Amino acid sequence: MAVTVDYLFDCDATARLVRDDQYAAVTDEYVGDDDTLPFPQRHNPDALYDRCEQLMEAIQQGLWQAPGD
Repeated sequence: MAVTVDYLFDCDATARLVRDDQYAAVTDEYVGDDDTLPFPQRHNPDALYDRCEQLMEAIQQGLWQAPGD
């Protein structure tokens, strides 16, 4: 999980090649999926927190538009 978000963010920060729907898909899967979310919450909450911070940073840097909710 952590590496996927790292690669996505790094690729977009350097080459601006990642679309908003790609960020949204990763966010929906890792943070918004009720089946996926409990695993990192239980086994590595620090990594989950770091990935959420990185996704928020992408929004703040204008790499993708905030999805709304």
